Amino acid sequence: MELKQFKISVLPLRNKLLNYARKLTESPDDAEDAVQEVLLKLWNKRLELEQYRNRLEQMVEEKSKDLIAIQENLEATNRRQALFIKVLQILQLEPDIPTAMNMALAEIGRYTGVDRLATWENHLDGITYGCTNEWCNDCLLYTSPSPRDSTSSR
Repeated sequence: MELKQFKISVLPLRNKLLNYARKLTESPDDAEDAVQEVLLKLWNKRLELEQYRNRLEQMVEEKSKDLIAIQENLEATNRRQALFIKVLQILQLEPDIPTAMNMALAEIGRYTGVDRLATWENHLDGITYGCTNEWCNDCLLYTSPSPRDSTSSR
């Protein structure tokens, strides 16, 4: 801290310090001496105080970033929960299963920003699997009461 900065940031506090010191000492001369001593100590410790201030500013910045990350994480969690609730409502309220699946996949697709989604079912043989529903943008590509077979193994 240079002299100019010291004058701007510390010296305006002199009158408040002087009033407080007068209440403590009940002597104007002792109060003046005490304030002068405090100001001199502040000047002599200015570099150390500047380091503390810089570290404090750094800590505040780090904590602000942490709070922003927590807020973003909370917002993302809230969006996922809203999606989960919406998909559950669709599956519970829509009586037609293919329509419900298409609507649910459409919601998930919009949330994730993908153009295509599919649901797959593993077969009992543990080797093959089948596609039960596919969604592409807003159209149902394939719906089947029995899964479409695939002989591909995992």
